Amino acid sequence: MINESLFLLENLLLRYNIHIHERGVPMKNTIAEKGQKKLMTPNQRYWMNIWKHREFYMFCIPGIICSLIFQYYPMYGVLMAFKNVKIGMTVTEGAWYGLRHFERLFKLPGFTDYLWNTIDLNFTLLFFSFPAALLLAIMMHNSPSKKLKAFTQTATYLPHMLSMVVIVSLLNTFLNNSWGLVNILLKNLGMEKIYFFEERAWFKPLYLGSSIWAGCGYSAIVYLASLSAIDQSVVEAATIDGASKLQRMWHIDLKLIMPTIVTMLLLNLGKIMGAASVEKLILLQNQVNLRWTETIGTFVYRMGMIDHQYGFSTAVNLFNTACNLLMLFTSNWFAKKVTKTSLF
Repeated sequence: MINESLFLLENLLLRYNIHIHERGVPMKNTIAEKGQKKLMTPNQRYWMNIWKHREFYMFCIPGIICSLIFQYYPMYGVLMAFKNVKIGMTVTEGAWYGLRHFERLFKLPGFTDYLWNTIDLNFTLLFFSFPAALLLAIMMHNSPSKKLKAFTQTATYLPHMLSMVVIVSLLNTFLNNSWGLVNILLKNLGMEKIYFFEERAWFKPLYLGSSIWAGCGYSAIVYLASLSAIDQSVVEAATIDGASKLQRMWHIDLKLIMPTIVTMLLLNLGKIMGAASVEKLILLQNQVNLRWTETIGTFVYRMGMIDHQYGFSTAVNLFNTACNLLMLFTSNWFAKKVTKTSLF
């Protein structure tokens, strides 16, 4: 909820900043000093610019405070990755442990399996969910009926409001081996029941399908906002020239929102090692499918919350975050070279 609130606040600040710049007067380069005009120094111009847009900076204060409290202050706990912290101890009380937690991680027998499961599940989820949200946004934007567009947007956004526990409960209601509606129907038809949660061939499509259903509508909001900002005169000109709706989607809609697509792709790649919901995986895990569903995220949960190995679990999570950071910098560099669009 904190990230969603900051996202909405960021959009509000962006619109407000545009409004200020549209109504503002160009900054003067001189100031009055003892009856004479004198050129501003860079420092004076800097503070004058802040004062001119003081309303915008006042709006920034709540977001900055939330970021400092909920995102930057907890970073102090990273020190546990280098200390031997036990239950009941603070970070400062733990003995210095160096890199021994990381050595233990890399020598762990199942580490390669956890790493591969994480990469496989997260990249597969990104491969299917990212274009699904983009396709949904384009289809809603080009819908001939406003009522259909409004209904589709509401219907696809509502699953995002459900908690992960409710989503997993729905999956169990329909697909459970013993009392799931699908298996009851198969049994009445004289067919063999399907072990959806125990068979690897069924588990990944089940996980991906439910994840796309739950998050596709929410992810499409950003693309809808970008599509609504497209100049309609360009679309009208293409229509007069004989371009079909499919051609307008490909040559106008996609081309004009390409910076937004690249930016969203970079943001998703920056959290690629943690895109799959740890909570959902834990709720779907059992003794049969644990071998191919145990990821780095679920392993951190078991080490930290169940086994109380706080230092080791922090080290594992720090390794996961380092992989995300490396992926972010690499993809950002590549996008900057190819598309001239980047985060920084």
